[in-house]
Amino acid sequence: DEPYVAFWTQKLPILVCSFGSVIFLVFLAVCFLVGVIIYKLIMISVFRSSEQQVLSANARMFTSATGAMLSLVVIMILKILYQRLAEILTDMENHRTQTSYDNSITIKLFLLNFVNFYAPIMYVAFIQGKIYEVPGDQSKKLLKGEECSPAGCIPTLCSQMLIIFVGKQIFTSFIEYGKPRVIRFVQRYLL
Repeated sequence: DEPYVAFWTQKLPILVCSFGSVIFLVFLAVCFLVGVIIYKLIMISVFRSSEQQVLSANARMFTSATGAMLSLVVIMILKILYQRLAEILTDMENHRTQTSYDNSITIKLFLLNFVNFYAPIMYVAFIQGKIYEVPGDQSKKLLKGEECSPAGCIPTLCSQMLIIFVGKQIFTSFIEYGKPRVIRFVQRYLL
């Protein structure tokens, strides 16, 4: 006989905890995106008010590049966190078959990684520059909205995609090729 797991007393609380954790982690990724947006708003005003001509003239470019690099760091940290938490949550669910286990972890990782990787790009593509300010309104002089360049948001989007996608490949390559070499070095010379 196969053991029976009671749905209402054992399985449902674990599923609710797992689903709630995934929703919380998606919300966490959106909060980090808002944090990067606030960083970019503050830094563009700092760069524009700078005494250095290079910084004030290229404030939008510097802000876009540093914001994309900050997004990349957050994305890579959250990716590692999501991978480990998705495995823990799926193990807690106690699936009967390997297929249902694989389906559950795939759905979790897809949701978490989709929001994590594509939220910054979707923000630049669809939201940035769409929130207009009233011309002549001096009340928001310190923090102006994130506006696009006269060419539109495409250059910002391209630079953000370049930094995120190339940075992700470099990070993944380092993990794949560098981590075994570092572990081998530590085991050989330090242990």
